[in-house]
Amino acid sequence: MPVIDEILVSASPGEVRVAALSGGRLVDFAVERGADLTLGAVYRGRVVRVEGALGAAFVDIGRSRPGFLPAEAARHLVQPVAPPGTAINALTGEGAQVLVQAIRPETGDKGVGLTAEIALTGTLAVLMPLGNEIAVSRRIHRRAERERLKEIAAEATGGMGVILRSAAEGVDDDRLFDEIERLIGIWHSLDTSGATPSVVLRPLGAAALALGEAPDGARIVVDDRALLNDLADHARKWRPDLASQLALHSADEPLFARHDVESEIEAALDPRVDLPGGGSLVIEQTAALVAIDVNGGGSGRTPLEVDLVAAQEIARQLRLRNLGGLIVVDFLRPRGRDERDTVFEALIEACADDRVPVQVMGWTRAGLVELTRPRDRPPLAETMSGAVSAAHAALRATLAAARRHPAGRYRVLAAPALVAYLQGEGRGALEAAGRRLGAVPELVAEPGRSVHGFEIAAV
Repeated sequence: MPVIDEILVSASPGEVRVAALSGGRLVDFAVERGADLTLGAVYRGRVVRVEGALGAAFVDIGRSRPGFLPAEAARHLVQPVAPPGTAINALTGEGAQVLVQAIRPETGDKGVGLTAEIALTGTLAVLMPLGNEIAVSRRIHRRAERERLKEIAAEATGGMGVILRSAAEGVDDDRLFDEIERLIGIWHSLDTSGATPSVVLRPLGAAALALGEAPDGARIVVDDRALLNDLADHARKWRPDLASQLALHSADEPLFARHDVESEIEAALDPRVDLPGGGSLVIEQTAALVAIDVNGGGSGRTPLEVDLVAAQEIARQLRLRNLGGLIVVDFLRPRGRDERDTVFEALIEACADDRVPVQVMGWTRAGLVELTRPRDRPPLAETMSGAVSAAHAALRATLAAARRHPAGRYRVLAAPALVAYLQGEGRGALEAAGRRLGAVPELVAEPGRSVHGFEIAAV
C-alpha cells in the first residue's frame, strides 16, 4: 500500500474527522464524536457479576451497560499473572474494584470489551506495565536492529513489558529511551484512589493517534486553530520530527471538500469499487464474514494483471472501510502455482502497511484466499449511517450555509431521530454550533423525512 503523505484533520461541533491520504487518495478515515472517548481509556471499575459458565465478569465502568471482561483478559488482575486457562472465579469476584482498559467498542447489546492487561501507547513503543515481556514488531526484520531495540527497552523499563513498534526502527537510542520513560511516568501518575467507577486515563484523540502513526515527512493540515495548537504540543513531546509539518487550513472552502474527501467517503460506502484500468471489486459484509469478488469486466488485461491491481485496492478498502474478522477473496483464478504465489505475495505486501496486523492465510481448496483482520473501531458503514452521522452532517451543513449566506438564525428540518439525538446525547454539539452561529439552530422534526434528507433554511 502506498505510504501516507498527508493527513487532514477537520474539527466541527462535537466531532473530529481525520483523513489519511496517499498521493491524493483516501486510504484511512476515522471519526471521533463527543467528549466520551472509549477505546483505550483506563477505568477504575467494580465487578457487578461473575459468570463462571460464560468465563467472564461484567464490570461497571460508568456507562449505560457493564463492560465485558473475559477470563483470558482478566489474568493480569492478579500478580504474578495467572496462567492461561485460569477460571474467572479465581481471578475476581462480585464487588471487587478492578483496573481495566477498553479494547473493543460497545456494539448492539454488548458492552465495551475490557482487559486487565493495561497498554499505554506511544509513537515508538507500547508499555505493558503489568507484564514483563519485550517484543518487537514483525515488520522490523534485521536481527541486529531487533536486538538493539530490545536492549534499550530492557534498560528503560526495568522489568516492565513493552512492545517496540515498527516506527522505532532506526531511531536514536535516547529518543526511544525518553519515550519509554514518559510512558512509565504516565503509568505511575495514574490516580487509582478515586471514586468507583471512574476514568483514570483518557485515550489520545483520533487526531493525536493519527499523528503518532504518521510516517516521517507526512504533512498534517488542520482546520481548527485550537486543535492545531494541541497537536503541536503533542508533536513537540512525542513526534518532534513532525512539528514543522503541521499547517493551518484557513481557506474559505472546507478542508475535506478541497481535497475531495467527502466524495471518496461516499464511494467507500458503495459495495462496488472500480479498479484502475478496468475491472471491479464487489464487497459484501455479512454477520459471519466479508466476501470480496474480483471481476475482470472486459478490461482487456490478463487475469493475473487484474488480480495484482485488485490486491492493492483490496488492502486499501479493508483499511478505509475498517473491515474485520474473516475475509474471503475470490480472485480471477490465477493459472498455476506460480501465478497463485504471485497474487498471494502481492496481497501480503499490500496489507503490510495497515495500522492493524492483517494475516493472509492462503488459498482454500475452493480457490478463495482467506485472511483475517482485527477491527480496532467500528466499520465505516456503521460510523457513517444512522441519525448520529446525519446529525453531525446537518451541523456542518448549517455552518457552511452561514459562511455562504450569513443570516440571523437557521432552521434544520430533519427526521425525528436526528432531532432527538441533537436534543439529547448530541446537545453539546448543537450548543457548540450555536456558539459559532450566534444562536442555537431551530430544530423541526418532520416524520416523513429520511434520516439523511435534512434541509437547512435561514430564518
